Amino acid sequence: MVFSQMAKIVVIAGMAAATSAQALTITEVVPGQLTAFSWSIAGTIITIDETWGPTTPGAVSLRFSDLSGDPTNYTIFKNIRNNTGATWESFGHELLDNQSGPSNDNDGLSFAQGAGIPRLSTNFSNVLVDEFGTRDYLNWFTGSVLNNQTVTFQYGLRNSASVEPFLLRQTANVPEPASWALLIIGFGVVGGVMRRRGPAIA
Repeated sequence: MVFSQMAKIVVIAGMAAATSAQALTITEVVPGQLTAFSWSIAGTIITIDETWGPTTPGAVSLRFSDLSGDPTNYTIFKNIRNNTGATWESFGHELLDNQSGPSNDNDGLSFAQGAGIPRLSTNFSNVLVDEFGTRDYLNWFTGSVLNNQTVTFQYGLRNSASVEPFLLRQTANVPEPASWALLIIGFGVVGGVMRRRGPAIA
């Protein structure tokens, strides 16, 4: 539970810090896709709580407003409850401009690139990062989020230029139907081979 203890320390430190972004607003781009949604800001800590339900699509975007031109490195703590009925095998976050175009490396909008803010997840052990080309995204993998589980992510955010408002696209990935079919076929083959062998001779 090192992650949990560290999060508490960072939150307490963030509450003591002053920020110029108290006017920040975060909204769903398509209202009602999430079963529950709330957010708060304390100093440089932005906490987002979401619940994804059975009718939530595999990708949900949030709109951030009034953070333009702020060079502050914010820390995002995002708690997402999976009530979709499916298991998530990976989870991605991508920054987009207000027209849903990709955020490039020169627009001032980033996951606080170079700030040293940890990029962590309670359920996934690896993260794929792209912030040197035409996109800014973090894609967590190696792990899973079962139905009725909550996953917590930590990462940085900075909008030091004029990209305003901007979007955070979140994508939950579940196993492809073809993957499930191959898995079932594999189990069937193994079962058939074991049945043909018959009982072991003592």
